[in-house]
Amino acid sequence: MQKTTIACVALGLTLTACSKSDQSPSGPPSAAKVSSAAAAASKPLPPFVPTIGGTSTGIYLHFVEVAIHEHGAVEARIQTLDGAPIGNPAKVKMLVTLRSKTSDRERVELAWEPSRQRFVGHAPAQAELVAAAPLGVEVTTTGAPERVKLEHAPLLRAPEFGGSVLAAGSFGVEVVAKSSGEVQAYVRGEDGAILPLPTLIARATARGVDGKTRELSLPWDAKSGAFMHRAGAAPDLSSGPLQVRLGIGDSTYTGGLGAVSLLPDASHGGRVLTAGAYSLELVQNGAAVNAYVNDASGKPNVGGDLDLWLAIGSEAGTFTRLAWDARKQTYNGKLARKLDLATLPIRALVRDSHGVEIGGLARAPAAIVAQLHARAQADNAKNDAADAGAHTAQLTTSSSGP
Repeated sequence: MQKTTIACVALGLTLTACSKSDQSPSGPPSAAKVSSAAAAASKPLPPFVPTIGGTSTGIYLHFVEVAIHEHGAVEARIQTLDGAPIGNPAKVKMLVTLRSKTSDRERVELAWEPSRQRFVGHAPAQAELVAAAPLGVEVTTTGAPERVKLEHAPLLRAPEFGGSVLAAGSFGVEVVAKSSGEVQAYVRGEDGAILPLPTLIARATARGVDGKTRELSLPWDAKSGAFMHRAGAAPDLSSGPLQVRLGIGDSTYTGGLGAVSLLPDASHGGRVLTAGAYSLELVQNGAAVNAYVNDASGKPNVGGDLDLWLAIGSEAGTFTRLAWDARKQTYNGKLARKLDLATLPIRALVRDSHGVEIGGLARAPAAIVAQLHARAQADNAKNDAADAGAHTAQLTTSSSGP
């Protein structure tokens, strides 16, 4: 069995929220750009629909979407204001500036990746990203570069519930869409911790089995520690685009993914997770691990044309490669020592002809939910104490007279 150490720069998935440009491009815009901008402003623009789960903004004649992942991967896409793909993307220069532990201006150059239809870059291996925002974006198509600064762009954490990670405003979100029709959304704060926010209003838009759009309400579910749409009498969702809207007070943050795979039921008694367009069920037999892989349509991958690696437990940076077994129709591997897949964190990397995707599971969802409940109780106790103090002060003031 081959064991390989891989830099965890695999590309995950993410959401979006809008921000206004607050920096001017270096040098005045050309007459052609001014003319094009005036023409664009004279007609209604189509809505910008995020597809890589990143934070989005307008930058002169373009919309830009940027996703920043904690492992250092940076993804972006650009389109014109009328919704058309940008011309000659291979000639476009793109630079993203973000924060690491060693620098407030970590510069990452992005290059066009045809197989993924997006721009891709990586922070230096030694750089440990601490936050994505404030985030500087510089795009050069023709002439002078165009610049914009994003004040809200979360650093997207790796999945812990087997789902897909997204960004909405300053929040990171992990969305788990199940083949049963159930949808869960776990919301993270700027520090990466999952937040119990029962006052937040969460909704989602997904594709139904008939190809039509479904509008889903996701009320807070204290038992699971997530916002949840419960399954109906029969499965009603299919893989495809997904958007999420988070409402807080008068503000709404919207984000989306161009493709989300449904998490299947465990038909072999293992643990299930998604990684990009694929779903995996991992089954353990002693130190041996078998992976059953389905594509986005839910059909088994039988071509053996994927590269698959797993990292289990504390060996977070060391991946064991799983080899295709045509007879069993599974990807098989053997761990260096016996580890309990049922309780330990799991990271999975899947590489196909389009690139690498990452999936993950925490050590035990029940432990995370218990932490959420403890945090919620602590917050409630703190609020109750504050209310009681304010009430006591009011009574004291009233009893003392004018």
